[in-house]
Amino acid sequence: MENLDTFFKIKLNYQTILDEAQGVIARPHIAKAIIDAGYKYDWKYIFDNFLSNDSPAYVHIKRIATADGISILKKVNALVVLAHPVLIKKSSIDEILSFDFDGIEAVYPVNTKKQKSFLKSKAKEYGKLITAGSDFHGISAADTKHGLVGSVFLSNEELNAFVNALDS
Repeated sequence: MENLDTFFKIKLNYQTILDEAQGVIARPHIAKAIIDAGYKYDWKYIFDNFLSNDSPAYVHIKRIATADGISILKKVNALVVLAHPVLIKKSSIDEILSFDFDGIEAVYPVNTKKQKSFLKSKAKEYGKLITAGSDFHGISAADTKHGLVGSVFLSNEELNAFVNALDS
């Protein structure tokens, strides 16, 4: 929030955004907060100019090794699922699937039918759960980059396997 003020004179209340996002803040929550605060920018302009990776207000993610991240999550008994695998460009799917995570998000709004089928096949080959995610961020009207709740589905078999993994 400080960088938005420093570079663009946009003042936002972090606690208000956190409360509305119910604990996890993503870029759509910040974009909504900018609009709700009365700044006269549209959704696309905010993403392109204030929230893009090239923006001076962007705070770069602190990176850790994939194996270390998985290990941390496993230590707290998390079910670890790879989200948005079609967006990964620097590694092969086989290299990624060799990591010790539990599932792969094969059903995602931007996936083509061919990608979905391929990812499901790879999940089965590597013994991973098949998951689905809309990537919904809680802001339906203005957010056109993500799916809506209920826009992606698993088969009964896939859903039961996921629920059973949660129970174990």
